[in-house]
Amino acid sequence: MHQLAIDVLNPHGIVALLTGEDGVDLSEGRKTLGIIQGDAVPQRFIPKLIDLYRAGQFPFDRLLKFYDFNEINRAIADAKRVSLSSPCYGSARHSVRSSALR
Repeated sequence: MHQLAIDVLNPHGIVALLTGEDGVDLSEGRKTLGIIQGDAVPQRFIPKLIDLYRAGQFPFDRLLKFYDFNEINRAIADAKRVSLSSPCYGSARHSVRSSALR
């Protein structure tokens, strides 16, 4: 996946790798950034995200889609089509993120 991210990177593009590897400068002005656990301070970052959401600039409520368990096949198909960011199975109160099922 790391190599694929680099191969499809446009000239002067930047890709963030969540692998902890050091970032490198590549040909054509392309670049990778290595990220380890991020560097956000929750006391500042979360209020900023809330402000962005209220301003309509961070639609976090569209990052998840909930499915009833009887719709699990549809949820899996949607995830494979990348039509949603993170499907959740079950009810909104008792959901399991799809990444936990892998």
